[in-house]
Amino acid sequence: MFQVGRVKDGLALAQQELSQVAADLEWTYPRSNTDRGVFVEPLDEVVFGPVRPALYTLLGAVGLVLLVACVNIASLLLARGAARLREVGVRAALGASRWRVARQFLIENLVLALVAAAAGVLMAFAGLRVLVAMAPADIPRVAAVTLDVRVLGATLAISLIVGIVFGMVPTLQAWRLDVQGALKGVGDAWASSGRAHVRARGALVVAEVALAVVLLVAGGLLLRSYLRLQGVDPGFRAGFLLKAEYQLPASRYPVDFKKWPDFHEMHAFTQGVLRRTRGLPGVESAAVAGEHPLDPGFTNSFVVVGREAEAKTWPEIAVRRVSAGYFGTVGLALVRGRLLEERDGTRAAPVLLVNETAARRFFPGRDPVGSQIRFWGAARTVVGVVANEKFRGLSAAAPLAVYVPLAQAPSVTGAGVLLVRSTGDPTALSAAVRRAIHDQDPGLAVFGVEPLSQTLSRSVSRPRFTVVLLGLFAVLGILLAAIGIHGVLAYGVAQRRREFGVRMALGASADSVRAMVIRQGLSLTLMGLAVGIPTAVGVSRVLRSLLFDTGPADPLTYGVVSITFIAVAVIASYAPARRATRVDPILALRAE
Repeated sequence: MFQVGRVKDGLALAQQELSQVAADLEWTYPRSNTDRGVFVEPLDEVVFGPVRPALYTLLGAVGLVLLVACVNIASLLLARGAARLREVGVRAALGASRWRVARQFLIENLVLALVAAAAGVLMAFAGLRVLVAMAPADIPRVAAVTLDVRVLGATLAISLIVGIVFGMVPTLQAWRLDVQGALKGVGDAWASSGRAHVRARGALVVAEVALAVVLLVAGGLLLRSYLRLQGVDPGFRAGFLLKAEYQLPASRYPVDFKKWPDFHEMHAFTQGVLRRTRGLPGVESAAVAGEHPLDPGFTNSFVVVGREAEAKTWPEIAVRRVSAGYFGTVGLALVRGRLLEERDGTRAAPVLLVNETAARRFFPGRDPVGSQIRFWGAARTVVGVVANEKFRGLSAAAPLAVYVPLAQAPSVTGAGVLLVRSTGDPTALSAAVRRAIHDQDPGLAVFGVEPLSQTLSRSVSRPRFTVVLLGLFAVLGILLAAIGIHGVLAYGVAQRRREFGVRMALGASADSVRAMVIRQGLSLTLMGLAVGIPTAVGVSRVLRSLLFDTGPADPLTYGVVSITFIAVAVIASYAPARRATRVDPILALRAE
């Protein structure tokens, strides 16, 4: 049972007081309230706790993309400022002050930043609906996500800050300008201060690659984790299986505990629906259960007869109420003993099955078949052991579970689910299954009619959504890094045209010149990898809670990321390398 309340003096005091209430109830009602307790936790932790790590991860990815973009801007502005040294020198010679030149650069970059922000907001408006449609339904208030005034204000503020901070890059260049060298020519000015500019742009590219490596490693780890999650055996066969949920109203299906478990109306409904459904064309088998195989259901305390003292330290066990055909319908394998059968009816001896996890936990080293488990006031004989179902999620360990006949444990809430295995597409049976339930009870509402494979896919929608978004950010980071490498090399080739011409005039081959430029791009990339990979190892430890069967230092992921960046560096370097070989040696010698 769940209750919501507003605490007055903190959670600790509320926990203490409610624990005392639970103890008083246990003393007053010893038969029905034994070993019960109260657990108090903040509501925001209940609502946002499961999705908070993923949201923080995506927020961090956004920040990394912004940093990569900013470093890229700084690198390009540095190159652009170097290309305008002569212009700045002329302005300074004509009397322009440093502040006037700085103001010019600052205004230019602010205009660019605001135009880019406006374009980004338009893209956000266009892509927001797509992202919301992709988002899993269990993200709190995801349908209410919108671009409101606060979001737009934050976007404008960040754009202005980026424009101001990185607009200072060419300004600092201008303040340190050698006016005489700039007036003599760009090449002379570059000769006097170009090495510092080259080192600065190289350092920015290394930082850009390192940040992009962190992004790609995080995306790669989550992708590898998701692929392993997809390969997990849930314990049942979701293909060709259709589910239809319903809620039997107490007005027509009364719950009288004096007749427990002989709830005649409920049992008649179950038998009637199964008879009608099994007669439908295309139906291979059908079963009714309290919960479908991906519904965690509920747990209950229990004891093994003859071992009551041990039960004080045992956790509660999941109770799954199913009809006799459940195991064949969902494809749950029998390990030993027998399955539940039609003869395990209301007036038959109480029986149950345990799953392998429960058998190992409570019957280590022995066969549980023939033992008795007591709960709900009855001792039930274990008649078999079945395989595990991961009904609490593919990433969670298989829970402890017992399976009891639905005829011996009807639902007190009236909740149930009809499971139908088809010989073809299960969606083709949706209308016929609805009619079968309607024919049995015309006033009953049916919901959740869908293939179980669709339910299974939705159960991993949260990690899939995180992988998709982080993958997009990683691709964007790689593109920005490639642009940065290409920009630095392209500008470097333009500055060294005379050098390449002289080299080729002295006998250097086009292949050697190309290799020289590509080596420069690879050296920047390798330095970026040397910085980025150790950083990624540290950052990836934060992702541990989001990973499944994948460590934060997974060698395959880091190997693929390294190879990817080396390939990107070669591709980004190829165009500048080709441009370097097209220099006319005669023109270069004449210039010298």
